[in-house]
Amino acid sequence: MHSNRSALLLAASILTACGGSTISPENLAPPTVRVDRLGVKNAGIAGGTMDVVMAIYNPNRSTIKGTAIRGALDIENSHIGDVTSDQEFKLKGRDTTLVTVPMQFKWSGAGAAAKSILGYGTVNYKMNGIVMVATSDGHPVEVPFTGQGSASVLHP
Repeated sequence: MHSNRSALLLAASILTACGGSTISPENLAPPTVRVDRLGVKNAGIAGGTMDVVMAIYNPNRSTIKGTAIRGALDIENSHIGDVTSDQEFKLKGRDTTLVTVPMQFKWSGAGAAAKSILGYGTVNYKMNGIVMVATSDGHPVEVPFTGQGSASVLHP
């Protein structure tokens, strides 16, 4: 009986060392989120559409299943729009995954942001929101994020 217990402990240790650990709300290290780039699809008098390419880093050893992203995007200190996606995505362990989320934006009240978006180069952004992830047993966990920095603006 004692050798069976030792064998089970050894197997559990090997699985954990090889990255076979499970993710639960208690041991989840939250992913970090930043805007990698913005891809303007079209722009008109009232606003337009763009792809917000988000870089999400998973510091955990295990792959995490993402189930949704929601966030508010400010450019040059002006609120431009909100990103919302219910598309599932996988976050590989200890790796960065690029997730593209389409967004509609409006120029009203955007001031300096409009000039920055229409120009080429980079913009200063601030973003906050949540990433929904599922634990190993399927339980949803809301992971809040905030970030700011600069992101490239690409035009068609």
